[in-house]
Amino acid sequence: MWVSEGLKNNSDNNYTDIDTVVYNNSVRNLEEVLECKNNIKKLLGENKEDVKINESVNIPLSSMLKIATNTFNKEYGDISEEDKKELKTLLSLSKTELAEEIVNSKSIVLEKLTEKINESNDEDLHEKVNQTINHINESEISLTSLYKLKQLEHGL
Repeated sequence: MWVSEGLKNNSDNNYTDIDTVVYNNSVRNLEEVLECKNNIKKLLGENKEDVKINESVNIPLSSMLKIATNTFNKEYGDISEEDKKELKTLLSLSKTELAEEIVNSKSIVLEKLTEKINESNDEDLHEKVNQTINHINESEISLTSLYKLKQLEHGL
């Protein structure tokens, strides 16, 4: 009895409130469950002091570059030469060239999609193609959008 009373009054043991809320489903203990919920809310709402770290680690730039290069190679080392070439091409585009490429790709893809609509009488296909056209028209000017448009163009 003394140990259980000590645990209830101990503010360091925050798990008893959680246990009470989770495992006490009885209506008789409703007041205790509500009190435990309020304690949990109070603990979550408290502002903890921000701890500033004044340490700094002096790593040479060459070591950081090696780590970055190794991480990049692990992530993208297994892509094909064709994909590497395409990635280099996309990354070398300026903003104006990117915008021009997107406009060109959009026009080609939209033309092909309208041809697909005209060829088919399937209503579901019409709906999906119209959704795709709307999505293309709303797309932003970014490398990701250009890549997706190029992939769709090759797929059509």
